[in-house]
Amino acid sequence: MRKFKKNQSGFTLVELIVVVALMAIVFGALIKVIQPTNQFFKDTEAFKDEVMISEGLTEALASEIRYSTNVVVLQNYVGVPKFTATGELAGIPDITFDSAIMIDNDAVRGAYTNDYATNMNSTASRRRGAKGQILTFEVGGLGINFNVSEMLYNEAYYADYQYEFDVTGKNDENGRSYVDFGVVMNDLVADGDKYVINEDYYESSDFLYLKNINLNDNDGYRLYVKDFGGSVDDDDYIGFERAAESATTVNTDIQRALYDGSDTDNVHNWIIYFKGSSIDASSSVTITFDPKEGGAGTTTMTAQTGKPFNQNPPVFPTAGHDLYEKDGKTYTRRFVGWVSTLNPSATPLTNEALMAYIPVTDETFYAVYQQADVTYTVSFYDAMGSVIQNDVNVLHGTAVTPPDMTSTVPAGYSGYVWKRKGTNIIVDNSIFNAITEGLELEPHYFNIYKVRFMKENRTTELESHNVISGSAFTSIPAVPPKPGYTGEWKRLNADNSLTTPDYSVITENCTFVPVYTEIPVNKPNINITNVAVQNLGWTGSIKFDISNVGTADAKTIKLRIPMNKPITSLQHNTSIFHYGSNYKIDKTGNDIIVEIEFTAVKCSPGSTHTIELWYQPVDATRNGEIVITELTF
Repeated sequence: MRKFKKNQSGFTLVELIVVVALMAIVFGALIKVIQPTNQFFKDTEAFKDEVMISEGLTEALASEIRYSTNVVVLQNYVGVPKFTATGELAGIPDITFDSAIMIDNDAVRGAYTNDYATNMNSTASRRRGAKGQILTFEVGGLGINFNVSEMLYNEAYYADYQYEFDVTGKNDENGRSYVDFGVVMNDLVADGDKYVINEDYYESSDFLYLKNINLNDNDGYRLYVKDFGGSVDDDDYIGFERAAESATTVNTDIQRALYDGSDTDNVHNWIIYFKGSSIDASSSVTITFDPKEGGAGTTTMTAQTGKPFNQNPPVFPTAGHDLYEKDGKTYTRRFVGWVSTLNPSATPLTNEALMAYIPVTDETFYAVYQQADVTYTVSFYDAMGSVIQNDVNVLHGTAVTPPDMTSTVPAGYSGYVWKRKGTNIIVDNSIFNAITEGLELEPHYFNIYKVRFMKENRTTELESHNVISGSAFTSIPAVPPKPGYTGEWKRLNADNSLTTPDYSVITENCTFVPVYTEIPVNKPNINITNVAVQNLGWTGSIKFDISNVGTADAKTIKLRIPMNKPITSLQHNTSIFHYGSNYKIDKTGNDIIVEIEFTAVKCSPGSTHTIELWYQPVDATRNGEIVITELTF
């Protein structure tokens, strides 16, 4: 007999290969989804670091030199600048310096400082070979003093990024000096046993205006800038000679290497300055504005010393065109800007430029104007878009005569007006009496529609207006007041429905009526509950609660309690209800009239008061509901 083997559990080799292949595809797809997300967060973190570090370095650089005097920028300088025994540069005699900044993009982080550790494993940034740093030095009789050199911020602040700094001195069109600061930050990534620059980089720039420059005679706003172009020729350094190596000025071999004037890789930017004199930034100065012929009187404003003015100048100088007469001719006077009496030959500052101006002393600015014949072009088009009249070189403030379009008014229309070409904006004919802008106009043919405003009864007319078809209606009257209500206009349609008005384009006769909404007022609301009647042999009582469920105090409540028979006497239970002389009880026929005036104890929202009244004879009982006949608040 043939025997059959039973199937064994498990996977065949082919099945396993298929499963592994499918898993590889799935995980590959997941990795492609995750990788961009990881890179995004990495880039975001790097960008945040770049902003923090670059802004911090810019601010630190600003605090070093912003209020300094005698600022010199030596660009692409090979070597170390040489100073005299009194801290002067040969090319600028009689000017003293006491501080220097070197921008280094080539040496490993921390190089040139007095405590630089040659062990490249001392910090993470050095292990990665990170470069780029800004260093500060003192300047003394021996020149640059490396014994007190330090980095602008400590090494940890720069993190493990590599930097390339660029610092350039410039003067703007108004003669004010500023330092342009730029930084490119690169991430260093591992590549085998070394670190290389990542292809991603982050770049930012900033600038800072200097406040106290005084290098040039009669010019308090310029600094000295010289570019050496990385030259190794001594002749290019005449007046700004390079210092020779001296054992007394350097501590380490890497510092001594700076003195090699023939090393084309040894190119740095230096900022030389005098830090000993600075402006008290907490003080204030007075700025006076004199409008000259552009206004009457002067205006004074206060600003912080050494900070941007950052205030809107007075408005009396005409920003556009102001007509005035001179030698029998009409001209336009155009405001050009402000000039300081301290520097009258400078280019006038516009209002915008003056807001960025940095005052360091009390100053007076006077307005400067320009005389000019300003002209415009006024073009008239027909309904087909063709030019029918073109007035060019129209002097500002003079008149033009528009063409007569009466013969072109189509049948069924009442007339025409001029509107701005391509819009529904109709111009008033008075605009043609004095042209103050360029115009493109076209005819608008119209019918006259009536716009009526009615009173609340919808039959009495309040006012009406004739409106050109297709134009906007702007003379909207105020809604007639109604005490205790707010009102608004609604359009009354032919079917008596009400809709929101549209005044922007009138295309038919329109009627508008006021609709009012009651203004909510806080009021009391009294409930009477728990009414109980009892007989005690020879007399009886009525007991009930009054509760204020409204939103305001109740001042007086007057109640009427119907009885089925006359009663001979009345009193209230003073042990329950305490209102003294402000409590009155009267009889009217078979009714009990109770009047309560709340004084010491308020009937305020949420409060409840219990009232009990006694009466005779016993056979008279309450007949009907207790009724509030008067309520004041």
